[in-house]
Amino acid sequence: MCIRNIYFREKPMRKNYIDNLRFCTVLLLFPFHTFMMYNNWAENFYVRQEPLFLPSLFNQIVWPWFMPLLFLISGIGTYHALEKRSTVQFIKEIFLRLFIPLVSGILVIIPVQTFFAEKFHNSYEGSYISQYSLFFTKGSDLTGYTGGFTPGHLWFILYLFVISLLTLPLINILKNKQSIFIKPNLLYLTLIGLLPLLSKPILSIGGKSIVEYAVWYLLGFTVFSKDEIIDFLETKRKLIHALSAILFILFLVINVTGSFFSLALLRYLSSQLYAWFFILSIIVIFKKNLNNTNKVLTYLRDSSFPVYILHQSVLIFCAYYVVLIPTHSVIHIVLMIVSSIFITFTLYELLKRIPGLSLILLGIKRKEFK
Repeated sequence: MCIRNIYFREKPMRKNYIDNLRFCTVLLLFPFHTFMMYNNWAENFYVRQEPLFLPSLFNQIVWPWFMPLLFLISGIGTYHALEKRSTVQFIKEIFLRLFIPLVSGILVIIPVQTFFAEKFHNSYEGSYISQYSLFFTKGSDLTGYTGGFTPGHLWFILYLFVISLLTLPLINILKNKQSIFIKPNLLYLTLIGLLPLLSKPILSIGGKSIVEYAVWYLLGFTVFSKDEIIDFLETKRKLIHALSAILFILFLVINVTGSFFSLALLRYLSSQLYAWFFILSIIVIFKKNLNNTNKVLTYLRDSSFPVYILHQSVLIFCAYYVVLIPTHSVIHIVLMIVSSIFITFTLYELLKRIPGLSLILLGIKRKEFK
């Protein structure tokens, strides 16, 4: 059976809980990137506001697991995709579905963010066309927070494209040896959950390790693509939920409250264990309660990848004008989230109907929707 993933959009039997988990994680990016404007750990952003505790706390809680979860889900999707595709067909698809939207997104979508960053931080008064040249020529730290070149949020697609290609030889070996990874044992699952932590320092760019995310991707491919593992997690769901809650509290005490725990290793370990058991817990919750589909869920499933591509540029556009409104920050936040969701889905509806452009910008073909 083949589940939907960002490479292939077929209509065979699918695992609905994976689809639902994917689009829920993508939708989470709307509040996450809105709250980045209010972070209290002194990180800049394209549009910046006064630090607020609760938005910052939300992002600190979400950050350890939500991007790893997207890579893990992509690994699951790759496993099922290769059941239906040859290696050559798979490579062709990732170029079509990932590389082309990545390049076009950097050329067309990302410069919107740095244009408004220039206006907000540098009081830029020139035209968008003039700033477009700055996007490629101005010195930058690759964040683009004050202008200059950046892959923006499309770093995920860049990493996924590179990981998909570089791990393919290994994956072709592992796909015929899946049984060695099927060990329905909680101690085993806990130990392999530490593998991303061990790889975190390797090839880290701006705090994002391509090796760490490759490990999450491979864990999705080798472990979480197997029904035996998911069924085992369901039988242990009460214990997993309890461990997830305990590790969440420990994570807050060590990493968020600024307690006496100062050892970096302890902070990293608590973050990793919290992220790992939270992911196990949320997979079990979705498998048990959200393993269904309907017209709304199908629509959200099909829109998740295009929405990911579009969302942040739309959000920065909305934020630049919303913060000019003289009102409370809570109203600003609500307006930014609601308006960016509305405009993002409106753009998705328009772009997906334009032949060629839907594939180039969004990685979808017109025949893939009705």
